[in-house]
Amino acid sequence: MQLNNNTLKIVCWNVEGLCGQDVDTKEFITYRLGADVCFYSETWAKPDQPVDLEGYICINKCRNVQHVRANPQRGEIVFLIKNELADIYNIHAVDTGMDEVLFVKLTDKLSGFAISLFGLYIPPETSSFGQDTDLV
Repeated sequence: MQLNNNTLKIVCWNVEGLCGQDVDTKEFITYRLGADVCFYSETWAKPDQPVDLEGYICINKCRNVQHVRANPQRGEIVFLIKNELADIYNIHAVDTGMDEVLFVKLTDKLSGFAISLFGLYIPPETSSFGQDTDLV
């Protein structure tokens, strides 16, 4: 694979329920935008239900702990990385130890040049997730 004009197109979107969307919606926000890398927050996927999109590698992270008042379908962040990028880069997810942070490192197989991608989701002030420490 050769990158288009030596650029890497990265898209970030709070999708609020990508896993509940139909295929056309998934195709629009990924294929039609021509993204090489997508970071999506609030996919609402469960740990055993990764975002599955043909042509992309899925690296996802679900919250380890849900707030007692949180909707169980909320949360989850994901990077989708075009399969062809694995021909150019070693792709490695790095554990940050934080539920709302996803770190992926792309290291060029020939030069060793690395690109670090951080995806972060900060719940809104009105969210029950960050309001107190009474977690289940």
